Amino acid sequence: MNTVVSPVQEPILTMLDTSSFNDKEQYQSAYQTVSDERRKKIDRYRLGKDKRLSLGVGILLEQG
Repeated sequence: MNTVVSPVQEPILTMLDTSSFNDKEQYQSAYQTVSDERRKKIDRYRLGKDKRLSLGVGILLEQG
């Protein structure tokens, strides 16, 4: 059995400052851009900080 190994690409690091989501309008605008599945996950969190982080992760995942 022959296995073909593709070359490893350089990792890309992307960061997102979620502090802008402290603003209610910014949060709602970003919230509307993520998938329904991600919104459900965000809504399950109790703390605002956790909601903002989950929203940021959703945005980054969609960009990837």
